[in-house]
Amino acid sequence: MGIVLGIGLTVYCLVMVGATIIGLPGMWLMLVAALGVQFYDAGTFSWWTLGVAAALTIAAEIAEFVSGAAGAKAGGASRKAMGAAVIGGIVGAIVGTFAIPIPIVGTLLGSAIGAGLAASSIELRAQDIEGAALRKRAVKVGAGAAAGRLVAVVIKGGFALVLAILLATASFV
Repeated sequence: MGIVLGIGLTVYCLVMVGATIIGLPGMWLMLVAALGVQFYDAGTFSWWTLGVAAALTIAAEIAEFVSGAAGAKAGGASRKAMGAAVIGGIVGAIVGTFAIPIPIVGTLLGSAIGAGLAASSIELRAQDIEGAALRKRAVKVGAGAAAGRLVAVVIKGGFALVLAILLATASFV
């Protein structure tokens, strides 16, 4: 039964890496699955392995948040615009998944566009600059937010892959 369980968990974890990349809570679902396997078949994982898995999941969330906000800040965004970039990235990922019917690409583009538009729109309202200077600043903030969101997705995807490898390897050891 252990080999079948290990293979099933490995396949599930690889699917969840893809889910993480498209903005779903794939890492949390991997962690919950590992805990479920541990309670079903005690001894499959050491508690150290599960602790490292939890730490990776939390670190990925922090890295995603910091990267998205840092991209907006690098573009000169205000705090409100940085927060809007994070929220816009999430909403954009959901909309992009359905609006652009190319797997993963639609989600990534939607996330970047959503982050950029949200940060730009907040920045346009928050500044007392007129005309071309305002538009230039809003475009710079939006581009920074979009780039930051793309970097955040890549970083979190890397964390998810590491977590999948950890759990898959540990399930067979």
